[in-house]
Amino acid sequence: MRCPWPILWFDLDDRLQEMATAEKLIAEGKVIPWTFKDPLIAGSIRARQAKTEVRQRFKTLAAPQTRPEGYLNILDKLDEARNFVVNNKIGTIVIDPMTRAIEHMNRFLQYQTGHGVIEESGWLIYLSNLEEFMNHILPLPVNKIFVFHSRDYMDEDTGRRVQVKPLVSGQMQAKVGSYFAEVWYCYADSTSGETEWKVRTKPASWIDCRTSKPLDEVELAYFPDLIKKGGWGDKPFTVMLFGPFGGGKTSLALSLCDVENEEVPNEVRPS
Repeated sequence: MRCPWPILWFDLDDRLQEMATAEKLIAEGKVIPWTFKDPLIAGSIRARQAKTEVRQRFKTLAAPQTRPEGYLNILDKLDEARNFVVNNKIGTIVIDPMTRAIEHMNRFLQYQTGHGVIEESGWLIYLSNLEEFMNHILPLPVNKIFVFHSRDYMDEDTGRRVQVKPLVSGQMQAKVGSYFAEVWYCYADSTSGETEWKVRTKPASWIDCRTSKPLDEVELAYFPDLIKKGGWGDKPFTVMLFGPFGGGKTSLALSLCDVENEEVPNEVRPS
């Protein structure tokens, strides 16, 4: 397959460089982090949270008074990425985590609409923004990995988990998986007495996963083995990873750098 690195990594929660594995890969030029440090809102958090308004008979926070720049800065980098991936022979783009991009988008929409909560008409804007976000990146001729956190849905009577879904609100939660050929749930498994990080690749009554490749229902979370078993060719792949905090999503994406390739890409420097 084509070399999956260097990886252009949208580090949306500014955590990547805290990982020892990532630090080494960044130094080697296999991972190029674009780090985002913008706060969710500008100005005083005290002033924001001390002010409330009544919307639809419920009291909510008022809209941000100063335009949040985080979401706009992410969009600027999405535009820049379209040329960057070609000029620097990028193998893969990672959006990690998409959940954080949605948080920034929500604050921007609150500012735009003048309300501290997304109302009925605002959900159409929310959906449109996410659709355009996805469609801006997915056509690029490189591998794409989007990382989402997950949400557990519990049975109120038994307290047992009955469903797991990506942490996305509104209609997008039901359709987000349709953008990807691979939808994998990442988790830590300690049933054997030692912790192993695994991916679920196929659906069950409680979760919507899928794969287009001959993978088992559950696999160890290591991309070189998954690629070898799945038989990926030169065509770029699209993968959605979702799961709980500590489920190994970032480590799985980083393991792409262990894929061996005879053609080493030109060296590129972090930006």
